Amino acid sequence: MCIKIVPVFTTCCALLWLLPACKKQYPSSSSLLQDARTFFTSNPLAPPQNYRAGIPKTVLWDQARVVSLSIGDGVFVPVRYQAGLFVKSTFGCDRLVSLNYLTQLLLYRDSHHTFHAVLVTTLPDSNYLSNPLGIFTGFRFVEDWNGNPVAKYLYKPDGTILKLGVSHIQTDATITVCNVITGYNYAPSTNDTEEWTETAGCTEMYFPDDIGEGEPGGGDYGGGGGGSGAPPAMMILHAGKNPIPNIAQYIQCFQNNGNLSSYTITLYVDQPLPGTRKPFTVGTQSKNGTFDIGHVFVDFEEASPSETIVRSMGYYPKNWVSPASPINPGSLNNDQNHIFNISLKISVSGQQFMQILDAFASGNSVNYNLNSNNCTTWALTALEAGGIKIQANQGTWPLGKGYDPGDLGEDIRDMPLPLNMSRNEQGGTSPPNSGACQ
Repeated sequence: MCIKIVPVFTTCCALLWLLPACKKQYPSSSSLLQDARTFFTSNPLAPPQNYRAGIPKTVLWDQARVVSLSIGDGVFVPVRYQAGLFVKSTFGCDRLVSLNYLTQLLLYRDSHHTFHAVLVTTLPDSNYLSNPLGIFTGFRFVEDWNGNPVAKYLYKPDGTILKLGVSHIQTDATITVCNVITGYNYAPSTNDTEEWTETAGCTEMYFPDDIGEGEPGGGDYGGGGGGSGAPPAMMILHAGKNPIPNIAQYIQCFQNNGNLSSYTITLYVDQPLPGTRKPFTVGTQSKNGTFDIGHVFVDFEEASPSETIVRSMGYYPKNWVSPASPINPGSLNNDQNHIFNISLKISVSGQQFMQILDAFASGNSVNYNLNSNNCTTWALTALEAGGIKIQANQGTWPLGKGYDPGDLGEDIRDMPLPLNMSRNEQGGTSPPNSGACQ
C-alpha cells in the first residue's frame, strides 16, 4: 500500500537575504545588463497565474549584477513586492517573515541567443535553517513573471539537486512527503490578512536534474554557477555569546560620586574591513568565511581612589536578524575582551556618565532593528542621551541602509578631537571587566 504523509511546509522564519555568489563579476554598464533590461521592459506582461504573481512587484535594476552560469552569462536582479507578503513556518519558527528579497529575476540567453526571463524564489528548509552556513537544502521555484511554473528544484543535504517530474510511479510501501507553501498578505495597521497556498510537490515526484541543451540547471539558480547547489552568501546576525542576565545587577557598582571619581566611556569599533567604510565583507575577507558585518560596543569606566570599575556592553538581537527579517527583541551582551580596530575614549562628568549608562542599559526593553536600531545606532543614541554627539555617516548595502561599524570607524578616524576625547587606531582587544561591589 502507499502511505502518504502530508506535513505543511512553509518557508521558515530565517528566510535570509541572499547575495548572489558569483564566479565572475562584470561592470554594471556591461552591454548584457543593458540588453537584458531592454528585453524585459519591452515585452508586454500577460495576466498573472497565481496569487503571488498578481501582487505588483518592483525590479531593482540598480542592484542588477552579471553572473556566470553553466550556459554562459546571466543577469540576476532583486525583486521587491509592493504589498506585505509574509510566510510562516510549521518547523518551530514563530515569526511571520517578509517574502521580499527571496525572489530574484534571472535573465539569460539560450543556445539560440534568445533572451528568457524567469523568477527564482529560494525557500530554505529546517535543516538549512539549523545550519545556515552549511550547504543549502530546501526548494527553489522557477517561474515566469506571470506565475507559470518553469521548474521546481529540491536541494538535498548530500548536495544532490532533484527536479520536479511531470509524472511518477508509485510502488508498495512508498512514503510520500508532500509540501505546501503557506503565505499571508498581511497589513499590520488593519490586521487584515489574506491567506494563500501553493504546492511544492511531493518528494517522490523529484528526479535527477535533467539539464536541457542551452538551459540553466538547478545549480545555476542560486545566483551564479557551480552546479553544487550551495547557497549564495548570506548575511545574518546572531545573538551575542555572553548575554547579561540581570542588567541592574551588572551595573550596580556605578555611582555618581561627583568629584570623588573620574568617568570615561570608550566607544569600540570592529570594522568588517579595517580602514574602510565597507558595511560588510563577503568571502575570503570575512572572519568566518561567509560574511562579516562588524560590531560596535561600549566600555563604561568609573575610577575612584580605591577602585576602578569597568563594565562592557554591546547591543544584539535576542535571537537573530537578517535583512528579510530585520526586527527581533534587543539583548545586551558582555563584550569584554572583544576585538576592535579603532576606538574613541571620552571623558565625561558623573551626570553624563549615568545618563549614557541608563540609556544603553535599556536595550533589553526595545526591539533590535538591523537598519534603524542596530549596535551602531544604539551606541550613538546612548551617547546623545549624555550630550555627546558623534557626526556619523550612514552606509548602504543591498536592500538595506543605516549606521554601521565600517562608516563609524572611518568617521572616528577622520573627526577632529576635542580635549575630552582620544583615539586609538592600533586596535587590539578590549580590556576585561573589573571591580566589584556589595
